[in-house]
Amino acid sequence: MTERPAPEHETSRRQLTHDYHHTYTGYWSRDGLCRIRIFAAPDAVPVVVATELEENRGTSITNAAEYIAAEIIAWHFYDWPPRRRSLGGKFRDGQPTSTIA
Repeated sequence: MTERPAPEHETSRRQLTHDYHHTYTGYWSRDGLCRIRIFAAPDAVPVVVATELEENRGTSITNAAEYIAAEIIAWHFYDWPPRRRSLGGKFRDGQPTSTIA
């Protein structure tokens, strides 16, 4: 059996860019706590790892995953993926329209 080379996106080495305790509002209280680590590489999609902490007295990260993810995206990736913006050169009602590619 021959080894297949790893796809190009798997060869990137992601670096730890953020490592902190994140507080969040759960179902019944505001004392949710988890650890957030973000790994990134210039040519790869970032990876976010959320870890349940023993000292978390609020909603589990399993039950609050969607809310935690939305907060992390809003705080760290509000402009992800990067978009190319260019004027399309077209006019509507006398005004230029922009095209997002």
